[in-house]
Amino acid sequence: MNAAPFRWARSARVMSALGIFSAVVLMVCVNVLVRRHYLRWDVSGAGLYSLSQVTLETLQRVDEPIEVTVLLGQSDPVTPSVKQILESYTAQCRWLRPRFIDPDRDQAEYGALQAKYNLVDGARDEQHADDGTAILLLKGVNFWRIAADDLVAYNEQQGSVQPKLEQAITSGIRNVVQQTRRTVCFSQGHQEASVDNGAEDGLSAFRTSLERNNFTAQEVEMGPLAQAPDLSHCDLLVIAGPRVGVEASFGARLLQYAKGGGRLLVLMQPTLTPEGTVASSGLEGSLVKLGVEVESRVVFEQTSEFILPVGIPGEMFLATPKPHAITRALANDGQARLRVLMQMPQSLQVATSANATPLLSSSERAAAIAEPGRLSDPNLQRQIIEIADKSEKVLAIASELTGAQWSSAPRVPRVVVVGSLAPFTDASLRGGAFEGSRRFVDGTIDWLVGDWLVGDWLMGAPAMVNVPEKPAHEAVLNLTEASLSEVSRYVLVYMPGAAFLLGALILMMRRAGEQSSRHKGKGLHS
Repeated sequence: MNAAPFRWARSARVMSALGIFSAVVLMVCVNVLVRRHYLRWDVSGAGLYSLSQVTLETLQRVDEPIEVTVLLGQSDPVTPSVKQILESYTAQCRWLRPRFIDPDRDQAEYGALQAKYNLVDGARDEQHADDGTAILLLKGVNFWRIAADDLVAYNEQQGSVQPKLEQAITSGIRNVVQQTRRTVCFSQGHQEASVDNGAEDGLSAFRTSLERNNFTAQEVEMGPLAQAPDLSHCDLLVIAGPRVGVEASFGARLLQYAKGGGRLLVLMQPTLTPEGTVASSGLEGSLVKLGVEVESRVVFEQTSEFILPVGIPGEMFLATPKPHAITRALANDGQARLRVLMQMPQSLQVATSANATPLLSSSERAAAIAEPGRLSDPNLQRQIIEIADKSEKVLAIASELTGAQWSSAPRVPRVVVVGSLAPFTDASLRGGAFEGSRRFVDGTIDWLVGDWLVGDWLMGAPAMVNVPEKPAHEAVLNLTEASLSEVSRYVLVYMPGAAFLLGALILMMRRAGEQSSRHKGKGLHS
């Protein structure tokens, strides 16, 4: 009697509807749970998308929005990896706002960013292909650019690739959260090289590189008639090849700046006297106190494989990097991979009892000439070089100033002295021919200004962030736009189509079986 009203509840249609409704409710609950407790599994063999503890600590301290603009095309082989690792970042930090701009498809938007932030377009400018901006991080007025070659390291000889995505992005986040831009001051008043000079011996490319990396380049008048400048705002002071001897008060200012925790980059550019000897720059006495001795000799390389065919034979050559944090991008396993351009550099020595390390050197056959002006006479060149002292010469030195006289400094003063201006000039930094010089310049700036303490962070340039390196693997996969389109067709068309056809086949077989059963049943009843 009472079972009849509930007969409708047992119908197949009602039960199917209830099942579908329950499944929808279950999926909504699962999605809410997943959104609150987001979890990703990294199944890549090298753990490419697993974030290190350094990165997790960095993301925990971010408390303001950071816009991560990826300037890579859809056909770029690095784009899929960048998308995946940014998913890992955004899962840990809600303040990161990734967006992707294709330089080929979004030309107007890309052009606006390029003009605003003075970006190098590596895809369109072959001379700067290695320096093209791949990722731009923005936080308020602060920005940090990540070059394309900062994302991966290719080893053409071994045919392998080593991912550096986490290293680059974490470093960029740490740098962009700084409240103020760091300032690099260039001394003027003694015919130093100018940051506004776009000629081959100018420093305009160096200035551009600094500004693209969130630095402010500023010239400071320090001539004999100028008032004592305030250098307290200078995170780095650059003395770029003075051609006129400096006065004693200039050296005193350098020592005072160093005692205040200042960082110094001194680029020597030897000038000659009428007698052909090396003129004194006036910096020699101050540099000895900073850990570096400058010799009055010019180095001419005699190993043919390092010499460039410019000027006097051996005048322009490639120097060999020595082990140091500055030069670690120039060598692999102690073997020089890249070399640094030099032109008529002065010979240097580590001062007695100084905490200093050579950075660059010549070959063992290099000649140190005390009277380089005499080499202008072709008849005397061979004779002068043959009788010259031939041995390995130090061409660049990095010094950390420790000891009682420096103990009052708020941070350890650091000094880098390079015997030639050449690595920092436009002739060296423009174009891809002297990649070693660019890496050396970047490493020098990183080491000199890479340890400001901001809050609880030791702020550093990319090389200073200690993110564990990912293992290298064979570079066998090259995802182009055509291959990605083919994968999309498989995922969106072929695989669902195959599942649909299989389902239709099963449905037809079931209906055929039902019809056969009905015919058999009718035959039995008849």
